[in-house]
Amino acid sequence: MQLWLVSFAVSIFYLAAALFVSPFLKGHLPSHRLEGVGRLCAGLALLGQGFLLDHILFQLDGLNLSLIHVLVLVSFMISLVVWGGSWFEPVLSAGLVAFPLTAVAVLTLPFYPAGELLLRTDHLLLDAHILISLTAYSMLGVAAALAILLWIRESRLRRVDTAGPGSLPPLLVIERMLFQYLIAGFLLLTLALGTGFAYFRVLGPLGLWPKVMLSVLAWILFGLLLWGHHRFGWRGRTAAGWTLSAFAALALSYFGTQLVWRFEHPAVSFLHLSSLSGQKGSSPLIRGSNSSR
Repeated sequence: MQLWLVSFAVSIFYLAAALFVSPFLKGHLPSHRLEGVGRLCAGLALLGQGFLLDHILFQLDGLNLSLIHVLVLVSFMISLVVWGGSWFEPVLSAGLVAFPLTAVAVLTLPFYPAGELLLRTDHLLLDAHILISLTAYSMLGVAAALAILLWIRESRLRRVDTAGPGSLPPLLVIERMLFQYLIAGFLLLTLALGTGFAYFRVLGPLGLWPKVMLSVLAWILFGLLLWGHHRFGWRGRTAAGWTLSAFAALALSYFGTQLVWRFEHPAVSFLHLSSLSGQKGSSPLIRGSNSSR
């Protein structure tokens, strides 16, 4: 099956899922039926996107972590967290933000020249660091989506004419879920930074120190938000603003720095980090796109 056809079908399912959980249909049709259909559409989209990721990520020499591939992977993780959490909490409304963005990311695959950046680690701790980082990013991505909904919900409460019941979850429910995902994401981000410290020496030759600085900045902002919520009771628009600012720094730490790095090193196609096992003087193996495979 051609990947462009799968990409198109996945995007349609994601957009349908967002439509069925949107406030435009609630109030006219039973909410539980809409969420059931939306959850089904999202589940089918996740299956299709998993099929795409299996074909575009896994190569013989390693993982193809080009910019567009990682964007699709991260959007998949965020949508998966939303879909999985919806079985236990009314978090499916976060799909109003996550699902359309994921649909756009998937739809760019057939049209965007992804290129190739193969990563091979051969090191368990570094593999764990990558997995934990993606999970932390997903949790905090859901928190960012909830922050947008929190901002919209509070804005509607200020305007009587648009504060109709049932359009979105109650304000306190969104706020409670927001801080649940913030705490989980912050702990995972802390663990990701901790497991990554052993490998930060390799980022100098690769020119990726801005990634580290922005990740630490995001960690500080998330930490200050949680401290302010506990100490001063920050909530509502204040919490939403801090969440979106911190997530913007986190997104820039990867996508922004990788985009700049790819412009500076357009010929690099292979990174072999198996040498990072604690040996002094070790450095990553970098191979250009014109090298023999």
